[in-house]
Amino acid sequence: MLNRRLLALLIKESTELLRNRQLVIFLTISPIISMVIFGYVLNSNVTHLRLGILDQNQVAISRELVDAFTANHVFLADRYTNSQQDLTQQIERGQVDAGLIVPSTFSRDLLQTGKSEVAVAIDGINAYSSGLAKGYVAQIATQFNLNLLKQNQPLSTGLEIPMQSQITFRYNPGTLDSWFFVPGVIGTIITLSAILAAAVEAFRERSDSAGKGYQTMMNEALRGYLGKATQPIDEATLRRVIQEELRAAK
Repeated sequence: MLNRRLLALLIKESTELLRNRQLVIFLTISPIISMVIFGYVLNSNVTHLRLGILDQNQVAISRELVDAFTANHVFLADRYTNSQQDLTQQIERGQVDAGLIVPSTFSRDLLQTGKSEVAVAIDGINAYSSGLAKGYVAQIATQFNLNLLKQNQPLSTGLEIPMQSQITFRYNPGTLDSWFFVPGVIGTIITLSAILAAAVEAFRERSDSAGKGYQTMMNEALRGYLGKATQPIDEATLRRVIQEELRAAK
């Protein structure tokens, strides 16, 4: 019994929906336009971050590190500076998004101890891009270390990489962001369209009922005014008829 009622309700609502041409256009054209726009606009990749560089070592290995940061177009070598204070001011003023500091002992520490440190300062005003930039920095550092091992630098003589991994994407091989975003965008647009359609229908039904109620009220008021206006005429006419009848009776 419940299924029959539900089916009848679905048929009724579908019929009313198809009769409303404006609502049909709204439910079809608007989601398509929104999906196309969001598919092209939304992009989770962070590229061309302005990188300020302070290379105090100025040797081949330090330049290789700088090239590693700028090779994948995530960071763009925007400014070179000669002092850490100047680089800090550039970050504070928003002139660069991140700063790379290579100390003067970078190559010497690599040769003597097998390890060295560099500093990367990231402008955290944009939490999303700064978080991704931090992940990119970690990946670049890891890849740079692997390249050093492959090149058999003195610090890594006799060492070999025990395991190498190759990642293959079965879904979305090109890792296009639109492929990840579009399904979620479709679900969001459908949900919003359903809510807006229900709101439009509720407003239309309320407007129709209010209009009918207003029309009924105006008709009743008009009838009342006409009744009041014609009452003296009716009374005078009735009085005249009675007088004529009395005269005829005499």
